[in-house]
Amino acid sequence: MQNNTSGTSCTAIGSNSLISNSTGERNISVGGSSGYCNTSGSNNTILGKDANFYNQTGNDNVIIGCRAGQGTTYHSKTGNIFIGYESGYNETGSNKLYIENSNSASPLIYGDFSSDMLKVNGTLEFPSGTSINEFSTDATMADDSDDAVPTEKAVKAYVDNSILLTENSCSVYRGSGYVGIGTSSPNSNLSIYAIANEDVELELNSNQSNYMSRLKLVNPASSVGGSGNEILFVEGNGDGSSGNSFYGFHHSSNSEWFKLRTKDSGGSYLDVFQVKEGSADFIVPSGNVGIGTSSPQRVLHINDVMRLEPRATAPSSPSEGDIYMDSSTHKLRVYDGTSWQDCW
Repeated sequence: MQNNTSGTSCTAIGSNSLISNSTGERNISVGGSSGYCNTSGSNNTILGKDANFYNQTGNDNVIIGCRAGQGTTYHSKTGNIFIGYESGYNETGSNKLYIENSNSASPLIYGDFSSDMLKVNGTLEFPSGTSINEFSTDATMADDSDDAVPTEKAVKAYVDNSILLTENSCSVYRGSGYVGIGTSSPNSNLSIYAIANEDVELELNSNQSNYMSRLKLVNPASSVGGSGNEILFVEGNGDGSSGNSFYGFHHSSNSEWFKLRTKDSGGSYLDVFQVKEGSADFIVPSGNVGIGTSSPQRVLHINDVMRLEPRATAPSSPSEGDIYMDSSTHKLRVYDGTSWQDCW
């Protein structure tokens, strides 16, 4: 420190250590020619031969290692931490972190204090488990690697984007919870919400000739009680009151009926029609049926001509009230409970 004029609280150990210091304060420099060119830099801690050699006016550096932060020309750098042989050798910027045992510009650990950035140029290995060699920003997850950790932004982009499955076959499995498409708060196993100003649509397309598109509702063969399958059409809360209509195709496992159901204004189920398994009979349990009219006044109300296909013989096992058109006599006949009678 032979050139020191007003610098105070400095410690220099080693040949030519802090030899150029004139006004710098609170510097500690240990090692031959360490801090050699420092003139007014303060608050530096330097350890190692030729360490921080060309830095003239920089402050607040911690430089540890032979020729660490040495440089090749005069410069001023501030707020750096360099650890290791020749670490940060060519760095002239400020607020940097180098942990390295060579003069590499890609140290094992690099950081920037001004942006709170830390970079590992190598594999990051934890005491147990998989080694990590990078934090990936790839939103496609294309590498399918155990060596990279995706960033939060990459994960969000991956989830937000459409997922295309290109394998010949695949299975998608979710153990619990609900899945939402177009909504962040699904309320069913699968909730599909429309995009703004568009209809919501679910398309099943076989996309090949001689094959069908099929919607399959399955219930275990051993189902009992009120179990079954339903396809529902619901408006509002579906309780049957005004503006909250309910219609549904219902199959009950225990009664073996397939039904079209609705609800009355009190929320009770009404069966519009039903078909029993193994039978082609079409049953309307209650109400009136209208053909050609929207307001039937009788159990069967036909608002037009009705045709009975004539037949040559009377139906077998008749019951009172049965009618048919006789093709031989050209007359309408009705069974009175005992015999067939002509209507005219």
